[in-house]
Amino acid sequence: MFKIGHKKKRKVRRQPARRTSSWNWQYPLYGMGCFVIFITILWTYLNWEPMLSSLQKWAVHQTQRAGFVLKDVVVVGRHRTSADEILEIIQVEYSDPLYAFDAQEAKEHLEKTPWVESAHVQRRLPNSIFIHLEETKPVALWQYQGKHTLIDTKGNIIEEQDPRQFSDLIHVVGKGAASHAPALIRSLDDFPALRKRITAVIHQHGERWDMRIDDKIDIKLPEDGLASSLQKLQELDEEYDFSQGEIMTIDMRFPDKLILRLTPEAIKRRQMSGRDA
Repeated sequence: MFKIGHKKKRKVRRQPARRTSSWNWQYPLYGMGCFVIFITILWTYLNWEPMLSSLQKWAVHQTQRAGFVLKDVVVVGRHRTSADEILEIIQVEYSDPLYAFDAQEAKEHLEKTPWVESAHVQRRLPNSIFIHLEETKPVALWQYQGKHTLIDTKGNIIEEQDPRQFSDLIHVVGKGAASHAPALIRSLDDFPALRKRITAVIHQHGERWDMRIDDKIDIKLPEDGLASSLQKLQELDEEYDFSQGEIMTIDMRFPDKLILRLTPEAIKRRQMSGRDA
């Protein structure tokens, strides 16, 4: 027999735990990366417009080298706006790069001029600019407070124009004449022979006008039924021949009667001939 002896326990010496540092080398690297990204974003934001502008200039230059340069400006609908004025407004010169031309900006500038009511502007490749103008049409001279002003088909004032150059237009007189004149002018367009003889039209109120024909006959028109009144007036002219100079006033304001007032000379002639005045 033999005894199994007990093994002696080995003493294990514990080594002191190493102290780990709380500092991580990744922190400064992470912070530096964030800083670089921030600076990049800031630089891009602050320099985006200059970068874009430079890119646009480069692109325009390339199109110019390719032959897309201005050689012709085509204008349709121009009657009162001069060609030199148009070129000055849109600010272009021969051989300018076509893609450098801003059609929308040119349109806005053209529509600010007195004679242009609306403008359509476009680039037409490879070498032209096309402009279609709708010019304002003068229809009457407005006389108010001793001043003469040109007005258009909407009753708007046409600025910066000499009214003496448009003395052949109908003269409308009175405070509210400008805004009410277009409707009157449209009605008179149906009676061209009568319209040519009108010296002035005086606005009274609303749609009520007094009219002077041949600079010697005053006509008081009704507020309603202007077209039918003008038709009646034309028939009276054919019947009585206003050019004879006997009629001084025609009052058409009353629906059931017409009042004619003769000149003093016509009354005297009728009395001497035994006719009713």
